[in-house]
Amino acid sequence: DWRGRPTADVVRRGGQSVRQAPGWWKRWGFEGPQKDFMEGRITAYRTHPLYDYALGDARFSYNPEDVEEITRQFLYLKPDLFVIYDRIKVTDPARRPCWLLHSLREPRAFGAESPLSGEEIGPQKLQIARGRLVDHPKPGGHFRMEGDGFLVESGSPHVRGEGWLRVETLVPCAEAAERIKIGGRGHDFEVGGIQYGVTDEGYAMSDDPYAVRNTIGLEGWRVELRWKRPSRKVEFLHVLQAGTSSVDSACRPRLESDPQTHTITLEDGGKRFIVRLKRTGERGGGIRILTSGGKLLFDGSFPKTVEDDYRYYKDDPNYSRWKTDPRYRVTIEKDR
Repeated sequence: DWRGRPTADVVRRGGQSVRQAPGWWKRWGFEGPQKDFMEGRITAYRTHPLYDYALGDARFSYNPEDVEEITRQFLYLKPDLFVIYDRIKVTDPARRPCWLLHSLREPRAFGAESPLSGEEIGPQKLQIARGRLVDHPKPGGHFRMEGDGFLVESGSPHVRGEGWLRVETLVPCAEAAERIKIGGRGHDFEVGGIQYGVTDEGYAMSDDPYAVRNTIGLEGWRVELRWKRPSRKVEFLHVLQAGTSSVDSACRPRLESDPQTHTITLEDGGKRFIVRLKRTGERGGGIRILTSGGKLLFDGSFPKTVEDDYRYYKDDPNYSRWKTDPRYRVTIEKDR
């Protein structure tokens, strides 16, 4: 809580904790509490004219009795593709990790959709004045999503934007995945079966220009993805693409996997990207980028450390200015 005491009643759907209980430190390998401690950290990073890469470690954001490992590799293939690879190790396989994506507009599955029954959802409550719980007057708001992904339009709940985000799940495959969406009015702030109530007056704000311009979350949605089978080691692998033209123009990734490596091939914008991701041991992999005609543009491994420099941009006409103009000193080191 705000006094630094561990609490079990904070509403965080993902289970993260920004406070550390006294017993956690030794399980993490520390003698005692650390100062200036970072719960999440970027352990590898590179920027390049063709792609950006980051490896994040969030192990210290979770109770060590629940999570032993949790990393995310985030790859931006310019100008509009994103590869997100999560590797997780939990102590209790029965507590299946959940991959989440939030959106203002309602996501639409590639396959069929159907509402979950009351028995499948379980008890649903509404929190009203001073934390009092009552039975939800309009239960529901949970929908099963079939297929291997979904589409989200840009904009606010009542005003459609001009863009879209296509989310395709490569791991787990559709047959092994359990995907549901939760949200809409009366379920937009529902966590663990409890909707943290918004009044009718509050919902009226969703039509206000402020809500259209800002992501205040009213009437929003989230997608939850889990593996059907429990396991201590869990992977999630996604390809996201953003666009403003017809979604029919979106690329279709191809995945090849063996016990050690996932290999994804994507073709977009006149380029072919071949991405390799390590499934075991040290996090890493690499990328090969070619033109559609087969000319090699880049071939190399992902960095193992944070490369806080712009050495791959030396051919950019602005490179000299970035290195010498003091206005850029906060982002670019002088001696690199």
